[in-house]
Order: sequence, then C-alpha cells, then structure tokens
Amino acid sequence: MIGEWRERVSAENERVCANLLKEGTKAEQRAAREAELAARQTSLPTKKYGVIYADPEWKFEVYSERGMDRSADNHYPTSGTEFIAQRDVASISAEDAVLFLWATVPMLLDALVVMSSWGFEYKSQAVWVKDRIGTGYWFRNKHEILLVGTRGNIPAPAMGTQFASVIEAPVGKHSEKPIKAYELIELYFPNLPRIELNARIAREGWDAWGFNIFPRLKPGDFRQAQARFQFALHRRADALPPCA
Repeated sequence: MIGEWRERVSAENERVCANLLKEGTKAEQRAAREAELAARQTSLPTKKYGVIYADPEWKFEVYSERGMDRSADNHYPTSGTEFIAQRDVASISAEDAVLFLWATVPMLLDALVVMSSWGFEYKSQAVWVKDRIGTGYWFRNKHEILLVGTRGNIPAPAMGTQFASVIEAPVGKHSEKPIKAYELIELYFPNLPRIELNARIAREGWDAWGFNIFPRLKPGDFRQAQARFQFALHRRADALPPCA
C-alpha cells in the first residue's frame, strides 16, 4: 500500500515539474526566446542584425522659400523615398528581426512604404513628444513617430513590461533623436545584435552606419568608433549610398 502511494506521489511530482518547465511564465518564455535568437544570430558566418534602428534622410518638398529655413536639406544630404526604399536592408536583417523606424508627420505613408520594401510588417508605433513646437501646415508639429515592424518570429515584450507609447524628451540638434529611444530598445532586446542606420552618435553595444557619426566624436574616440562602423552587407559595405 505504502509503495503504491509513493509511486503515485512520485508520478504526480514528475507531472507537476514537467508542466512547470513546459509552461513557465510568459516573461521567462519571452526572455528565453530572445536569448535563443541572439545566440543563433551572432553565430551566423556573416553578421546579421536582430534589431534595425533607422532614421532615414527623408526629403520633404516645402511649398515656399520660407519653409527652406528649417529644411533637412540645409543640414545634411536628403534622399527621395524610392531611393531609400531600394536600400538592401533585408540582406543584413536576421530571419527574425525588428525594425524601429523614425518618421516625421508628413512622411508617414512614405515610411510605411520603406518598411515594407525593407521586408518588415508594420506592428505598432510610439511618439516622441518634444519640449518645443515646430512647423506644419495643418498643425504645428510637436512630435515625431517611431514605427515598429517585424519579420519572422520576433518576440514582443512580455505583458506588463511594455513602455508607454509616449516618449517625452527635449529636442537636441537637428534630427537628433532622444536617448530614451536607445534605452527602450536595449531593454526590450538586450542580447540581439543591433545596428543603427543614419547614425549621428556612436553608442556602446551598437554597430552604426551614417553620414554624421564621426564629426560628433571626441578625438580619442575616433578609432574605437571606426571599428564599430561596420555595415555588414555580405562584405559589400559600399553597396549602400551615403546617408545622413
């Protein structure tokens, strides 16, 4: 009798343990999935990225000479939407990857075209609310949009860990994006390899590709940043045109 009871208890314990291992918490499952993807992606023979963060050099046609005063063309070379969409971002994107793509209000539809052309499907968005007002035709804009797109089976943040969709941060230099955006991405994806396109600063833990990254560096940081300035397009870094 006792032996039979012990066998039943042992079997029940094994069943409970198996269920716990199988189910886990959603947060643990999500963390395990993200770590698994990171290990797989960093072991590829040609590096690919699980996180793509981009702020394209959008070209926006203003309606008057007065509007040119604050035009991006006065600060860096800009490109048309078709030109940006033709960049072979898909070739450096891992099979399972996420794209964080900045868009200004008038370029929202163009940004969705670019996202699709790069091989990503739109999922969500956040807005950066600035500390000062800008220009606009229907409204004077005080925000920019951060679109989120995915490809493959990239894990969304675990329930209860998501950030609010509003990022409140002061305006920096022209086209400079808030540090909070980097921090958000790093907390969501601490292990996946990350690259910033159209980078304006060199940030630890990121590869970077962009027109304005080196002039912003301190002299002693140049060599270290240069080593990180790699855009692994199957060893064809020159395949992408210059960007802002």
